Amino acid sequence: MKILFIQDTDWINRNIGIQNHLIERLVLRGHEVRVVDYQILWREGKKSKLWSKKKVFQGYRLNKDARHLVIRPGILKIPYLDYISMFFSYWKEIKNQILSFKPNIIMGDGIITPYIAFNLAQKFKIKKVYYCIDIDYKLIPNKILHPIGKIFEKHNITLADFVISNSAILREYTIQMGAKPERTALIRSGIDLTFFSKNIKTPFK
Repeated sequence: MKILFIQDTDWINRNIGIQNHLIERLVLRGHEVRVVDYQILWREGKKSKLWSKKKVFQGYRLNKDARHLVIRPGILKIPYLDYISMFFSYWKEIKNQILSFKPNIIMGDGIITPYIAFNLAQKFKIKKVYYCIDIDYKLIPNKILHPIGKIFEKHNITLADFVISNSAILREYTIQMGAKPERTALIRSGIDLTFFSKNIKTPFK
């Protein structure tokens, strides 16, 4: 199966998250995955250029055998205008990935990028899966934008063909936001016993 995963944050430099584990496990099971991410930390880097060029990375973080491409479209490096520029550059790139990669599923986590991706998926009749690991609109730094973010997040959840959450509380949250209960699932994070073993002795009880 071909999966296009979309998210509003940095796949390469942010802390390894649940989504990294999920995608790498899917790749190791034989699925072909591409990720479209967003350089959310651009404000902390050098700002010599107003426009960042498109970049492509190898995306594995935990297992070098779980190779998958990460595509990062260009953005305008001006606060708030970066979000507006995303509607143009990400729309173009996600549409290009739909036409060239031909994904069976588009999976999204976040607000802006899944909004773009799900609307394109609707047009091209591709199944949409929303992956809820947080209440995303509350993560927007500027609280004035929370109501707008909530509208976008609700749109993503209701437009999705299926919604996956990593906790029971978040599953209930997605249902409150408009997800049909029969089209939701709970997949808990769990513990990877290849990294953690109950047989290791520690000084803690």
